[in-house]
Amino acid sequence: MSSEEYEVVDSIPEDTVTDTAMDDESGDSNNWHDLVNLDLYQSEHEMGGALLLSEINRIRLYTSNGSVSVIGWDRSDFRATLWVKVRAADADQARARARRLFKFQLEPGLLLMDGTAFRKFNESLAIELYLPQEVCFDLEARSSNGAVTLFDANTGNTSLKSSNGGLRFRDGSATSLEMITSNGSIECQGKTEDLHATTTNGSLSLTISGKGRFEMSSVNGAITVEVPAAQGLAHDLDLRSSMGRVSVELPDYHNSVSFSPFKGNPQVQTRSPGFDHTDAKYTLRAKTNLGSITILS
Repeated sequence: MSSEEYEVVDSIPEDTVTDTAMDDESGDSNNWHDLVNLDLYQSEHEMGGALLLSEINRIRLYTSNGSVSVIGWDRSDFRATLWVKVRAADADQARARARRLFKFQLEPGLLLMDGTAFRKFNESLAIELYLPQEVCFDLEARSSNGAVTLFDANTGNTSLKSSNGGLRFRDGSATSLEMITSNGSIECQGKTEDLHATTTNGSLSLTISGKGRFEMSSVNGAITVEVPAAQGLAHDLDLRSSMGRVSVELPDYHNSVSFSPFKGNPQVQTRSPGFDHTDAKYTLRAKTNLGSITILS
């Protein structure tokens, strides 16, 4: 990490500070009782360089506390901005601790940024990464506490995960896409032919821009799917809500063939005529316990 300036954002009053034992001269401590007595420093770092486009095929971005954003651009290099917060006795120890906690690898096959060690008493690391649009990378981006977003980038097998935070995918393409969060909404407005999206507490929204298979589920949240009529796609729908309304507003819905009508819980299982005889089609599986499901054009 670069030697950017560190400034105090949360100072501990002197009369509350006790003797603090550090692990070594760097001022690095993983003991919560030590860190609680130290000031909170923050800094912004920028790093970047050329990517060996023919050799790098995997991007891995991990953090415990902080957001992760990946954005595509029309340049052939990468640029990362890191927002760091660490506990330390002074700026020099803050810089040393941040360097020790942050893990970075750039080697044939892999670009790795790992901030999962920033997890003690308000410490955090947020990542914003710009990647060249001309190359397709497999991407895994994960945060324990923070949003994860993917904008205007072209990726291969892609996984976006958070325990506490929303997930966003917009204006890009992914060969396959996994989006999983426990507490947060999910929005998928990019192109993919293979989606698996799951949240425990939050809504899900999807725009289908072409053929593919899409699976969506929420325990507590509504599901909304938009299928532009101009696509002219045949559909195979399986929509189920335990406590909520299921609404399908597609031009050819009334000509669909329904299978095994359900009674009780609002559920729809239906397929366009000729579904098996066309390549211009999509399969949608959507399920929520508490929330409505709306399919519209």
